[in-house]
Amino acid sequence: MLFKINTVWGEEVTEIETRKCRECKQEKPVTEMESDRPESSPRGKGYRNQCKACRKHKQSVVAKLKKDYAHLKPTLNDRCIICNNWAETLMEFTSQGAHKRKEPWVLDHDHKTDKFRGWICLNCNTLLSNAKDSIKTLENAIEYLKGNLKNVS
Repeated sequence: MLFKINTVWGEEVTEIETRKCRECKQEKPVTEMESDRPESSPRGKGYRNQCKACRKHKQSVVAKLKKDYAHLKPTLNDRCIICNNWAETLMEFTSQGAHKRKEPWVLDHDHKTDKFRGWICLNCNTLLSNAKDSIKTLENAIEYLKGNLKNVS
């Protein structure tokens, strides 16, 4: 994509590699995108599909919500309200050895309104995220698991 940039010689038009931000839907130069991999990576430098400004906004929203709703955070004696798994069981899957025990609870919020929804386990948060919070997608998944949806050949 062609962009106008200011150089020491004045404004120039140049072709710059771009990515479309999944949040703001704007096409931006890769320099404005979050880095995904270091340049030393075998596949070379990569970029997330989220711009730095949107990622910074998201991180500030989550940090504020975590602070505001810390008093509601479940303990290690609680169950996830979605999958009903105990925290101790969840710790087996979210931890990578005794030296890297991770908290099983993550803050869940509505990405459109930035409103707090609750504390759930990492697995269930990933489930909702992968479904893009779509009730229809989750209903289809249930129907699929019941055997009521089949792939069309």
